[in-house]
Amino acid sequence: KGASWSAGSGMRSDFAGDWSGGASVNFYIEGLWGNNLRRSQESFTLNVYLSNWGAGTNYRELQCWTYNASSLVTPRRWQPVYGGASSGDITVSNSSNGDLQIRGNTLYTLGVYADNGSTNTGSIRYGDATTLPYKDTLSLKKAHALSLDIDYSVPADGGRYDKTLQYSIDNGSSWITYDTISGGNAKTGTFTITGLSPITQYTITMISPFPL
Repeated sequence: KGASWSAGSGMRSDFAGDWSGGASVNFYIEGLWGNNLRRSQESFTLNVYLSNWGAGTNYRELQCWTYNASSLVTPRRWQPVYGGASSGDITVSNSSNGDLQIRGNTLYTLGVYADNGSTNTGSIRYGDATTLPYKDTLSLKKAHALSLDIDYSVPADGGRYDKTLQYSIDNGSSWITYDTISGGNAKTGTFTITGLSPITQYTITMISPFPL
């Protein structure tokens, strides 16, 4: 399978922006539904539901293309589910069929395909969604009497969004920005937390807020 997206009555293209999912979508070809889109750094999961197609083998497929690509044939990834259940989660990732490299913090176009043995939808655009950014890391470099030096490392990713790096020492009640990173650039560095009390244990939490 892994059918490519071709224009025609089966193509739904009215999701122009970053679509975060959650709502059900009834596709142009009656009987094919998708809902509850979830994402990680390198995968998308969608519940794909095929109904009212009569007898025949149910085949459902989730597809992932480069966003707004001039060709929706390659590169891409597609994950098939054969026979049996007419609904359920499908996850497309870098272990699925195809040659697209799915990376964090990157916008992709998702599609679905269904076949019952006698009828198929062709590939239908489901919407556009961004993978989550890769996690950043912190490590203690040096402890002083009233301060801590903290090393941090931010891996490169697809670079759709800039990152604002923040830390908290009060379990998230307040956040302090210590760096900003443009696009998907990697960066390592050190920042210092001051104004601490001596002989005190602190829990340091680090985030880079992401616009879902």
